[in-house]
Amino acid sequence: MLNDKWQKMIASAARKSDVVAAARDFLSSWSPEQIAALPPDCRPGEMNEAEDVIDYAFILVSKQCAAEHQPPALNAMASFFAAASMRLSEISAPKDFTLRRPLKP
Repeated sequence: MLNDKWQKMIASAARKSDVVAAARDFLSSWSPEQIAALPPDCRPGEMNEAEDVIDYAFILVSKQCAAEHQPPALNAMASFFAAASMRLSEISAPKDFTLRRPLKP
């Protein structure tokens, strides 16, 4: 679960660069020990562009879905980057975009 600070930071991002900056801030809040608790293939690389955030979100969520029980560190990292990736999609969507039919819950 993503805490309020990070949810608000992502939700208030108006530009792709704001989301990338939030991702960098989020990663900098993790200690080396917390990063080491991630599976080796899920440790973060550099976050310089929106595509880096999106690609990393895909890696994390794919790993998260691969097995029922994952380390809490992976779940926390995946939650943030999934939310950041969704925000990037919202920012990138055309301003006049509307769903033709609502998604079913």
